[in-house]
Amino acid sequence: HSFLLDGNGQPTACVVADRARTVIRSGIEGFTFMKCTASGWVDFVRDDVTTLPDTDDRIAATSMTASWLWRTQPAEYEAANALVLETMMRVFATTYSFGIQDSLYRMGEAALAAVPELAEIDMACPNKHYLPINLAAFGMQSDNQIFTPTDEPHGQIECTVARD
Repeated sequence: HSFLLDGNGQPTACVVADRARTVIRSGIEGFTFMKCTASGWVDFVRDDVTTLPDTDDRIAATSMTASWLWRTQPAEYEAANALVLETMMRVFATTYSFGIQDSLYRMGEAALAAVPELAEIDMACPNKHYLPINLAAFGMQSDNQIFTPTDEPHGQIECTVARD
């Protein structure tokens, strides 16, 4: 029930060095993934313009931009970067998501546990909503089978998970 976009994401790297130290970050831009079950969004903060209903079964989809800060050099950057993404996607795909915020935090924790050379991981993920199409006008029920992408409502979720 979980999917990755083919040819997914653009790897990134940033090195900043001065006489005192070198800071190295790896990452990915536009890494698109989704799951069509085992995701919900309930008991969130509401106000007078809230339109999103509670649901315990929704499509969770995003296009993540993430970067991770190295505290020490890994044996091989390419393999370590692959392990970061593999670990995060395993958490996303195999656990219930109470919201993208919940998933990102657990994905970041797992990446730090799997790759001890990391100091922190930053993630930015917009919600990509897919809403069920109402087929009542045609005398039919959608039965959660037909969805349409929408950019409303929109949420941009960002977090940093770091070691103590």
